Amino acid sequence: MQLFLIAPIFIIIFYKKQIYGIYVIIIAIVLSLFASISPKILFGITPYLQLWDHNLDSADFPSANSVVYYHFTPNNYGISFFVGIAFGYMLRKKVVFTRSQEIYSWILSLVMIITVYFWHNSFWRLDKSEPLLNVFLWHSIGKLLFCLGFAWILYACCSGRGGLYLTLFFPFM
Repeated sequence: MQLFLIAPIFIIIFYKKQIYGIYVIIIAIVLSLFASISPKILFGITPYLQLWDHNLDSADFPSANSVVYYHFTPNNYGISFFVGIAFGYMLRKKVVFTRSQEIYSWILSLVMIITVYFWHNSFWRLDKSEPLLNVFLWHSIGKLLFCLGFAWILYACCSGRGGLYLTLFFPFM
């Protein structure tokens, strides 16, 4: 909800001067990458994915508080929000891609989504936790990769370039 309050600022910047809008969105996405891992930097809250590195009875065990800070606070939705604004603007401006660019984008988006999915599944091992850097990269870069891949699928379907995907999953469009 809080991010919707600042959305008009970015949309106005896009409409006033497109190149400034692109720069501002890129800066906002980069800042959101850092905001995704800010609970550890600012408050020392360890991600819950570091489960096996803690004594389950200790006070520093990543509990529900960790889940809240790493999933439910607005700083974690900045990446998807700003990627959505960028793709929404591209949809509004009717950006044209060549056929080879579309094929490359489809392949890249599916690879990004599958990579993030399997990357996340690697965290649920029973013997030890992944390194903290790997967890932070997943919380930041992983979100960006998944959002970009998913945004391309939505963009392609909404602009009529969905192909087989559009026919299978959105038959009434």
